[in-house]
Amino acid sequence: MRERVAALHQKFERSRSGIGQPWLPAPYGVYPTSDGYITIAMNDLNVLVDPADEAVVVGVIDFGDLVHTALVADVAIVAADLVVSGAPVRDAIADVVMAYHEITPLQPMELVLLNPLIAGRILTDVVVASWHRKRNPAGTHYSDLDPTVVRARVQLATELLATDMPL
Repeated sequence: MRERVAALHQKFERSRSGIGQPWLPAPYGVYPTSDGYITIAMNDLNVLVDPADEAVVVGVIDFGDLVHTALVADVAIVAADLVVSGAPVRDAIADVVMAYHEITPLQPMELVLLNPLIAGRILTDVVVASWHRKRNPAGTHYSDLDPTVVRARVQLATELLATDMPL
């Protein structure tokens, strides 16, 4: 498992271009056209919805995770959270991308970046949860990850990185 994650990390590192710009594959060498503030913890625990209509978002909490970055990272974070929640991979990614694109059109370069960003988020979630459990075994913020879940997420990241266009 370590070797597989290390290989995925090396592949991601080889695709980087530009100091401090991990989202840019080498062939492009330019900055994403859209940047802004996003929360890197955009998930169902941090979204407030209207009690009368849960499809209407009325707020977002957890501003400790607010960062200035490429907006395409926002799409990748939400897609990764949906993918690991059990939704079919292609459907989850397509739903997020199409909904986002309807409001804020994604540039072709941003579409190419989605799979590596989603894969990176999936792997980061595994690593961060494991790290927290090891450092604070009595903590309740992160639950133990079943080895089957870890293997499935590494496999999913591998599949995402093997595909050039969004799944």
